[in-house]
Amino acid sequence: MNLTVLNEAATRGGAASVLMILSILFFRSGKGFGVERLGALFSFSAAAYTISSANFQWEATGAIILVLHYFGMLTPVFFWWFCTALFDDDFKWYLWRFIPLGALTIAFYMLFLKPTGVREYFHNILIFGSTLPMLLHVLWLALVHRNEDLVEQRRAFRLAIAVLVGVTGIVITLFETMVVVPRSVGEILNLIQAGTIFSMTMGMAIWIIPPVTVLKQTKTPSNATAQAQPTSENSASLTHLKEFMADGTYRREGLTIGVLAEMVALPEHRLRWIINQELGFRNFNAFLNSYRLAEAKEILSDPAQARRQITQIALDLGYGSIGPFNRAFKSETEMTPTEFRKSALNGPSSP
Repeated sequence: MNLTVLNEAATRGGAASVLMILSILFFRSGKGFGVERLGALFSFSAAAYTISSANFQWEATGAIILVLHYFGMLTPVFFWWFCTALFDDDFKWYLWRFIPLGALTIAFYMLFLKPTGVREYFHNILIFGSTLPMLLHVLWLALVHRNEDLVEQRRAFRLAIAVLVGVTGIVITLFETMVVVPRSVGEILNLIQAGTIFSMTMGMAIWIIPPVTVLKQTKTPSNATAQAQPTSENSASLTHLKEFMADGTYRREGLTIGVLAEMVALPEHRLRWIINQELGFRNFNAFLNSYRLAEAKEILSDPAQARRQITQIALDLGYGSIGPFNRAFKSETEMTPTEFRKSALNGPSSP
């Protein structure tokens, strides 16, 4: 085993060990099948991929490499589930979320349980066609909806994990399925891949694992209770914000957190903190919808406005089209606006 391969083995071993520690920590901090448990699943599969993607490990690990390779192949699926559950506060399980899982399972079966040849070609197509859309969707969630996120640590985490891991995953997928390189070049690329995985893993561990404070003797500051309470400045800003919203500012189409910050004369980061910490909202759209949907329910329950069109109500409340309004309303009430109006008025549905 040459020096390049030895360095790669050491790097992969270190990365896999840290990933397993993260998997245990994620699992212990979660309940049910929520985002923490999905993080554990992703970390475990990433560890499996880190080991199984090194060709020199095949003979050393024996038949268990098949199990590791299977879970490693599913890493993009678990990463997609984890990021979607983390970034989407309305995340729900649907059957279509398991389609890529089925496709990659078929790809694994074709490559390892059947002879290669034409099946290897379809195996690569299945991997590329399943993995790329998931990673692109994660990048879309991370970047497009970042400004709507009111949780500062999660906003930073979007870029740190979604972009870095997503882009790295796309590059790895391209090289594994579409690019053929000489053996000597392949060893160098494997070492680079191992180093990249190790660097990202260590960065993720440093970020996620809290510092050890149990060994430090610290005293609770006497003003801790006072610091936990809203300051007079925060209270004034919160009152000012509520006044703006009560005046109907939420009806403005295309309203963003940046625009609202200018209107209320507050720094954007301060406004994010107030909406998140003082009002308890995790994203800006949920904050807007709390006002918009409350007024929508009043309108739909008003007999005097029974003939007012649903589409016009949506547009008047600041929605750019009927689709987002219907989705937000049904998520809030488990009824469509038409069904809600019919129930509230106990009469025929309105167009």
